[in-house]
Amino acid sequence: NNSGAVSSWWQFGFSKMEGKRRVLDTGGTENVYAVMEDVLEKLKILDYETKFLAPRRDFKPLHKCFFSVPTTPSEQFPYFAALAGWLLTVSGIDFVKWSDFDEDPNSISQTVLTECQRLGFNPKFPVSKLRHGSGAAVCAVLNFLCDCTLKKMEFTVKAPVYTMADFIEEAQVILPLTLPR
Repeated sequence: NNSGAVSSWWQFGFSKMEGKRRVLDTGGTENVYAVMEDVLEKLKILDYETKFLAPRRDFKPLHKCFFSVPTTPSEQFPYFAALAGWLLTVSGIDFVKWSDFDEDPNSISQTVLTECQRLGFNPKFPVSKLRHGSGAAVCAVLNFLCDCTLKKMEFTVKAPVYTMADFIEEAQVILPLTLPR
């Protein structure tokens, strides 16, 4: 049972990797594309295609830049709201759900951010950054929610185990010193 601490190298995001390539709490150097890519990989681990997309016909599978760049807020925000709601539910959070996006995007954004804060998320951005359904703030929230869901599922990443057979010696190659004429 690993319900306690999660491996520190991936807790709250593959986005906090040692190489500083993926830092995103929306307070440091941001690579929103890398974080969105991480979100997508985590969603795949969570089997979102079957558990989130299959029951719904109104959303297409995500691509690795979907939430990182603004395209169509009327498409991105409902997807963000539904995905955040699903992740909160899978995480075991009981919250007041909105119905068919009848509510104001500001209200939905506030609800999502409030629930994330209850889980320990410390946003470094105003709630208004979530209204558009894209950008660093949206990716940070989804990344956090994916991590919470993985933690709730007791998902762990184990280091690979290598055997000596994995380290086959390379053959020494001797090249001729003279070139053909």
